[in-house]
Amino acid sequence: MLNEVLAHIEYLEAMIARFEQELLAGLAPWEPQVCLLETVPGIDRIGAAMLLVEIGTDMASFGSAERLASWVGICPGNHESAGKRKSGRTRKGNAWVRRLLCEFAQAASRTRCALKDKFSALSIRKGHKRSIVALAHKLLRIVYAMLNHAAPYQDRTVDYEGSRRAAQRAALAEDAGKARLSHRHLSRHTGSSSPASRHLRTGMRHARISLAPTSGSFTLTVMPSAARHPEG
Repeated sequence: MLNEVLAHIEYLEAMIARFEQELLAGLAPWEPQVCLLETVPGIDRIGAAMLLVEIGTDMASFGSAERLASWVGICPGNHESAGKRKSGRTRKGNAWVRRLLCEFAQAASRTRCALKDKFSALSIRKGHKRSIVALAHKLLRIVYAMLNHAAPYQDRTVDYEGSRRAAQRAALAEDAGKARLSHRHLSRHTGSSSPASRHLRTGMRHARISLAPTSGSFTLTVMPSAARHPEG
């Protein structure tokens, strides 16, 4: 029985992974927008894709961040009578987007960014649940501004964009080092007297590595330069 349960769990995990791949493949034309949303603390790649499926990429259809929040149903209610506020319950809206935003807020409240400071300040007087809803509202406004201006998230506490680019540079440099080691290993096994192996070693010794920035990432280019031979 335990083997059947484990097999069923593996089947469900494989199905979820297949659905996620199909989702990302369908959003390939909107890859820049997905990369933009990934810069926000608490939003991963799948979460960004699911959010874009619901709200789209054209923020002009909403007109303002307030209208988008009202459509989602994440803005607080305004029930007042005789100058006294009766309830701040949120209105009905898109439950799927509201759930996604609350998950993003939960994740962002555990990071080291300015959103965590906002959550800590709100939780003192509002409590945990209301603070999560308020932080989700703020995240939605941030997403609206990012998609409207096509600009990545900039935190006043942590430079997430700079850290991400530095990590990409380090990964590309590591890949370049592995490529050189593999070429050395290949030339060692093909024989040092072979003209092809000498040309390969000379080319990699004088290779130039360049990092070209693309949309949200870097491209590694290895260009073997011409070998310099002494004139006889």
